[in-house]
Amino acid sequence: MFYLNLGEISNSYKKLLIILLGVFIIILLFVFGFFYYLKTQSVQTVTAQKLKNSEITNIQILQGKDPLWYENSALLLLDIRSREDYAKGHLKNSRNLPAEEIKRFIQPEREAVAIYSSKDNFSEVEKAADYISKKNKDLNQENKVGKIYIIEDGFEGLKDAGLIVEEGFYD
Repeated sequence: MFYLNLGEISNSYKKLLIILLGVFIIILLFVFGFFYYLKTQSVQTVTAQKLKNSEITNIQILQGKDPLWYENSALLLLDIRSREDYAKGHLKNSRNLPAEEIKRFIQPEREAVAIYSSKDNFSEVEKAADYISKKNKDLNQENKVGKIYIIEDGFEGLKDAGLIVEEGFYD
């Protein structure tokens, strides 16, 4: 058996071991802190498939057949494309608020908001998410949106991921 007898180790080695242990603990805290920070970020850029996988229950509720279920979904699908593009095709039970009107956004009573446009208009989605995130910081805890998803592959990706698409405007 191996026993470490600290009496046999010189003081300089003891100091070196303590320093190395301290550095190891600092690195470990940094790594865990970094991953915790990434996990708790309120704005997350995700693919349509990742959104579908992580919010499957809310998407099923939101896109279900019973219109009353819509109010029970913790997710809001926010389409910031033009009204014309929205009318040509959009996700079932999504809400349309064109990017140029984003300042009219009213915080929903939802835990999460997924913002999308066409995949070619990603910068507008980032701006909208930034605006909503800043507005979110001014609210009390009960009215805050927990997560803001930016859909990087846009409406096209959501459609390809199998979310239900419909045509026309909503009232």
